[in-house]
Amino acid sequence: VVELLRDSTEARKLEQQIMEANRTLRALNTVASALNESMDLQTVLDVALDSVMEVLQVDAGAIMLLDHESQTLSHYVHRGLPEEFVTGIGELALGEGIVGKVALLKEPVVLNDISHDPGVARPKLVAGAGHQAFCSVPLQAKDRVLGVMNVGTTAPRKFSAEDVQLLTSIANQVAVAIENRMLRSEERRG
Repeated sequence: VVELLRDSTEARKLEQQIMEANRTLRALNTVASALNESMDLQTVLDVALDSVMEVLQVDAGAIMLLDHESQTLSHYVHRGLPEEFVTGIGELALGEGIVGKVALLKEPVVLNDISHDPGVARPKLVAGAGHQAFCSVPLQAKDRVLGVMNVGTTAPRKFSAEDVQLLTSIANQVAVAIENRMLRSEERRG
């Protein structure tokens, strides 16, 4: 009987792992399809953010793009963030705050509680929004950073290495799509 229960528990764990892998693959496939089908950057970013938020089961997310001339990041798409937060953050200089450092250093950051982190650029806004767990990854095509993708929760959570890997994979796909659209735009002007 004990062995049957152990086998049953292991089977349930395996089933959960398979379901999670399927959900991850669906998210990656959804983003890849959107990148291949849509010429509209807004649609691509919307689909990418929605897919990431669904598969990671987070309640807030944003994609901030880097203006290479001014060297500032600003929100392009966002979900679950109060409008006062988005307008209050405004633009972040490359290297400013956690998100600015993610873009500058080209490295992901994972925080268990962003509301108490001393590296936050606008602490009152972040604390007021009630965010806790936070993960930010660069949108990077080759060696060029084009922005950042951020996700977070209002409840306690620890983002796993797999979560960061998925977010990074999607961010890399999005960065390539952004870069391709920028190249097409330059070709049309030239």
